[in-house]
Amino acid sequence: MTSLSLEANSIEFEFYSQKVRLSHQAVTAVSLPDSYSKEKILKIYQQMEEDSLHQLWEELHLYRSKFQLNDWLYYLLVRQAATELFPEKSENFRLLFAWYMLLQEGLESRLYYLNDKLRISVYSQDKVHSLPCTKDRDGWWVDISEEKNPLLTQVTALQRVDSPLNKKAMPFRFIMDDLPQFNRKKVERKKLRFEHNSLNYLVETVVDLNMIHLMYNYPDLSLTEHSKIPLSKSAYESVVPAFQRMTRNMTQKEAVSLLLCFLRQSFQYSDDNDLYQANITFSPEETLFYKSSDCEDRSILFQYLLKEVLGLKCLLIRYGNHVTVAVEMDQVYGKPIFRDGTSYSICDPTGPDDNLPIGQLPSYVDPADYEILN
Repeated sequence: MTSLSLEANSIEFEFYSQKVRLSHQAVTAVSLPDSYSKEKILKIYQQMEEDSLHQLWEELHLYRSKFQLNDWLYYLLVRQAATELFPEKSENFRLLFAWYMLLQEGLESRLYYLNDKLRISVYSQDKVHSLPCTKDRDGWWVDISEEKNPLLTQVTALQRVDSPLNKKAMPFRFIMDDLPQFNRKKVERKKLRFEHNSLNYLVETVVDLNMIHLMYNYPDLSLTEHSKIPLSKSAYESVVPAFQRMTRNMTQKEAVSLLLCFLRQSFQYSDDNDLYQANITFSPEETLFYKSSDCEDRSILFQYLLKEVLGLKCLLIRYGNHVTVAVEMDQVYGKPIFRDGTSYSICDPTGPDDNLPIGQLPSYVDPADYEILN
């Protein structure tokens, strides 16, 4: 048996540049067994109740409210708190701590165990592509264990422990409906240049590095969900008004063409598999920040700018391995995409060069095989 004593403690750390201060006082010991069973795990839960961890949950919950964190970001805060409070403790202890905190938050979660190994999963109705998922009801059980262990996530002999609380829990939300509210800002300024109709343009962006770091630790959701993540206040105020000024006296077609030039010229094109050995979808802010992007990243940012700068309705369209945008305009260009009686014209922000006119797809795309994503 390993005995882990929770002593009076107070720590301060930074969570995405925000200061967090936590304190707790406990008088008994939590004992971790050499191997796990349902009975042993429930006993540990009871010991955590007796060790006044509920007070620590109240402190974490206050920070969640202050920063307006969704469930995933709250979980990251809990995991960092466990590491800061108990730096010498085991991964199993930190998982048990996180499980306890999620249950106090009213989120549907469970532990899995096999011999001396533990895993933690949450029930969610949001599809996550980069974490192990098991279909159940109208959602999935998603393994959010910090330690990656492909063997354990595939073992069918894992036993589970559900919540000991006798009340209905809420599904875990991965989707980011609103940006977190961080008072301490970290920004980086970038100059993005492009040419349109023989005129040179400069957009000076102010990217929120908190958002970049946050998205780096975010699981990969659907392309549509990533497209819903808005720009930070600093990025929005540096980009959207600038394009509104540029396009103020332009026709609709000229304004859309200017945004296309910006997307095609201001960033290098790179395939995700070449850069990251995986398919990664950027939020609009990430595309502004990173030097390289691909078709889906540019399409997401393009769609965002069309809505915020020009107030235009648009669709994300997938053609095989290519993603592009179709826009509702005052005139139809090329072969339109129809949805709900409305015609949308293809406007491809990727290229391959800047000569592709509105209404046309790149030559390597099969126009007959497409899917509307949003």
